[in-house]
Amino acid sequence: MLAQSEINIAIGDKPPERYFKELAEQVDGGKNKYGGIRDASELRANLQMSCVPGSFLDGNIPAYDEFLEERRELMALKIKTWYESL
Repeated sequence: MLAQSEINIAIGDKPPERYFKELAEQVDGGKNKYGGIRDASELRANLQMSCVPGSFLDGNIPAYDEFLEERRELMALKIKTWYESL
């Protein structure tokens, strides 16, 4: 399994449209390019844990400012849920 820094190096300066497409292919039986996740549900769970919209895997890549707004909302919801569980 690759370390996060190795995954970041493999991604490099590829546009999100490209590496999320490659991630979707990876979990659909394609070549391992980014870490050891081989199952789509595991990848979606990983994205959810990192507050990255799962729609990225469906090719729905928003502009960077829109992505930041979506991620901010997901992070706020995650924090709220955690706080309410205390």
